[in-house]
Amino acid sequence: MWNFIHRLRASEKGGVMIEAGLAIPILIVLLLAGFEISRLTLLNQKLDRAATSMADLVSQSKDLTTAQLTDMFSAIQHVMEPFDVGNSGKVIVSSIGTEGANPTTIYWQRSGSGTITATSQIGAEGGNPTLPTGMVITSGEGLIVAEIFYDYTPFIFWDFVSASQLYHRAFFRPRFGGLDILAP
Repeated sequence: MWNFIHRLRASEKGGVMIEAGLAIPILIVLLLAGFEISRLTLLNQKLDRAATSMADLVSQSKDLTTAQLTDMFSAIQHVMEPFDVGNSGKVIVSSIGTEGANPTTIYWQRSGSGTITATSQIGAEGGNPTLPTGMVITSGEGLIVAEIFYDYTPFIFWDFVSASQLYHRAFFRPRFGGLDILAP
């Protein structure tokens, strides 16, 4: 009997199985967390690129119509692939400017590319905008602001990480005038 116990104690055949049984769940969690972090990083890069692209496209226009702006909103879905902006996002574009001694005003504001509920953090059309500290618009200048919102839901760890709304914005100066009027 002592001989059997001594052989059992000296055997290392099951040691690897025990170590693997402890290490594999930890490695799987790390792999899935890496997948979720890379997905969130890609989404943030896409949101930043979409806001920048939208503001840049609008600011390049000499005269902008509602139909042209609608086409630009449609293009955002292609920038955001593989993420679905239509069901989980929204883009808001605003034109801001100052004339003479008047305060800075949001001339027009349009939204598109998605169906979620989100309001501009810049302000409402006809009102005074809330701009970042240090950003000044002098008389005769304009500013195009593109804001994008996205309702992020984790793909894997939905029990541990709550859903949240991601937000990105981009500021561009219009190249040809103030773009203070949006033609029908």
